[in-house]
Amino acid sequence: NIIWSAELEYEVNRLINISNVAVQHEWISKEWSIADLDLAFMLNRLIKNKISVPDKLRQYVERNWMRESVQSWIAL
Repeated sequence: NIIWSAELEYEVNRLINISNVAVQHEWISKEWSIADLDLAFMLNRLIKNKISVPDKLRQYVERNWMRESVQSWIAL
């Protein structure tokens, strides 16, 4: 279980705010990269711990998880 603190709340909000800026379109840049999976992985940890994440970022995580290459990695 997560022990919630002011510092944790600050860091969670910081991650969400930075992610909102970074993800302006489908991916962080014009094409998908491993950086997208890294960010999606961090955001997914928030989602799995029932921390509120904007729909835009939830959809971003889902897009990453739907990629064939990511599904192959998860299956390992």
